[in-house]
Amino acid sequence: MPQRRQDAPPCRDGTVTKEGGMQDIAIFTVGELFGGVERQVMDLHAESRRRTDLRYRTYLFHDHTLAAALREADAPLEILPTAHRYDARAAGRAAAAFRRHGHQVVHAHGYRAMVTLAAATVAGRAVPPVVKTEHGLPELGRGLSLSAVKTLANHRLDRWATHRLDAVVCYVTDDIRRHYDDDHRGLQRHTVRNGIPPLDRTAFPRPDDLPTGSTLLGIVGRISEVKGIEHALAALGDGEATRGAHIAVIGTGPLEAALKTQAAAAGLQDRIHFLGFRT
Repeated sequence: MPQRRQDAPPCRDGTVTKEGGMQDIAIFTVGELFGGVERQVMDLHAESRRRTDLRYRTYLFHDHTLAAALREADAPLEILPTAHRYDARAAGRAAAAFRRHGHQVVHAHGYRAMVTLAAATVAGRAVPPVVKTEHGLPELGRGLSLSAVKTLANHRLDRWATHRLDAVVCYVTDDIRRHYDDDHRGLQRHTVRNGIPPLDRTAFPRPDDLPTGSTLLGIVGRISEVKGIEHALAALGDGEATRGAHIAVIGTGPLEAALKTQAAAAGLQDRIHFLGFRT
């Protein structure tokens, strides 16, 4: 197990830095979807272009939307081929790639990246020091479904891997940090909130399909149980406070059909607009 120096520096922009010189950092995540993690990866690469002390290279398991966006941005990228989610060969491939490119730090997102790194150390392969960002809480859902059991098992593997790697853990909110007080006891921990680059609003014209002439509420994200969108839809039809308001739901996910049915049953289909995924 790698030993953490007692004077290890704190997180900055989700990475560990040291005084002087270029910091060569591997970003390691799945790349299967495009959400908050992927948005942060894109922002980190954009930030590195504005600085002379950071250099990122991203490693993904999936060649999907994030990979395409990184290529369009001319950001260094490598896809690690795997036969399935638990392909043991990924650990050796990742360790070899990090060694080949001389990375000083791995910035990991998600259990799969963490377990892959830990598996590499079990096999006797060296990996650079690891910084892990926790973006949210385990999404166990309701009841003891197969999905919930798998999520719980992956969460426990993630906890083992985090300690095995003696990772520095960063959390995007203090609430998430408190949730992991027991799981991450004894590790170096920091809250590093998501940075949002300045935006020029004039460069983003209002989409033509957004309703006008009324109060418009926006929900941006995956349409899944953990987001609680059904509560927003229920509130829309509850009382004078929301009369005339509209909701634009931007994103896709497994609950989209159910929420459309909920909206229609409540007679709100003209005030709830499902606009799909937008870049």
